[in-house]
Amino acid sequence: MAARSARVRALAKVNLELRVLGRRSDGYHELRTVFQTISLADTIDIAFTPARRTAISVTADVEIPGGNIMERAAGLALDAMRTAGRVEMRLRKRIPMGAGLGGGSSDAAAVLLALPVLAGKTLTPAKLMDLAAALAATCRSSCWVGPRWVWGGARRSTRCPTGRRLSDSSWRPAFMSRRRRLTATWHGRS
Repeated sequence: MAARSARVRALAKVNLELRVLGRRSDGYHELRTVFQTISLADTIDIAFTPARRTAISVTADVEIPGGNIMERAAGLALDAMRTAGRVEMRLRKRIPMGAGLGGGSSDAAAVLLALPVLAGKTLTPAKLMDLAAALAATCRSSCWVGPRWVWGGARRSTRCPTGRRLSDSSWRPAFMSRRRRLTATWHGRS
């Protein structure tokens, strides 16, 4: 059978609001945040060919330290679909690594969403979210486009109504004055 391939974009995301709440029983702090996808994106060329054994390869235009989350995402998706095949991925990295823009999580989410389509299989949204959570805390929120409220150790999220005003008690980054203009535009105020 011939390979099926696609080119997908993995969108970066910015943190529009961050609240640090009390300490959880596991020792971590509870966070509540709003993530918003932006147009900055990595590009992934992904191909799937059915085979008797699974083989996954990733090439990138930059060196990815510590293994590649895309490879792990592909392996989890193939296992969940109970299928084997050759997965070849080429990453064109545009989201800066380590910049807090969710590049790795977005890349993994793009693989989780594209691979079942290329393999001709179906994974339920709940299963996709479970796989995303197994990869990284922020990977679940990377499966969605637009503003998302995220809480519960990034295990829970919901669509953020675009008319909701962000609280003035939120943590403000160093570029606060610029963020205020962005927030005002995001909410449709001038």
